[in-house]
Amino acid sequence: MAMVQSTLELSLVPTGPSVITLEWFYGIIWGCFALCVIAFASRIAIRLTCFHRLFVEDYLMLLALCILFATAVIGQLFLKYMYNMVAVCNGATPSPNFMSESTKGLRSFGALIVLDYCGIWLVKFNFLLFFRRLGNHVYKYRIF
Repeated sequence: MAMVQSTLELSLVPTGPSVITLEWFYGIIWGCFALCVIAFASRIAIRLTCFHRLFVEDYLMLLALCILFATAVIGQLFLKYMYNMVAVCNGATPSPNFMSESTKGLRSFGALIVLDYCGIWLVKFNFLLFFRRLGNHVYKYRIF
C-alpha cells in the first residue's frame, strides 16, 4: 500500500504556471501555419514560373502541409485538455469529467507526435529527392 501511495504523490508534483496562455498558443499555431502556407504557395509559384511543372518533392511538401494542418486542428480541439491537466497538477480542482478529458488529451497528444514525425520524415524525403535531382548531372560525384 505504501508503494501505491508514493506513486500517487509523485504523479501530482506541481509543474509551475503556464508560460503562455491557451489563446496565445492557438495564435502561435495558426500564425506559424499561415507562414507555412505562404512559403508553400511561393514555392509552387516559383516552380510553375521557372519549370512550368511540379516535381515529386512538391507533392511531398503538399502532403507535409496537410499533415501540419491536421496537427493544427488537433491542437485546436484538444490542447485545452492538456492545459487542464497542468492546472490540476498545480492544485486546481479537477472537473467531474477530468479523467475522460485527460484521456482525450493524452490520446490527441500521441496522435500529434505520430503526425509530427510523419511530417518531419516527409520533409527529409523532400530534401533527399531535391539533392538527388540537383546532383544527378554531376557525374564526378555519382556513386551508382
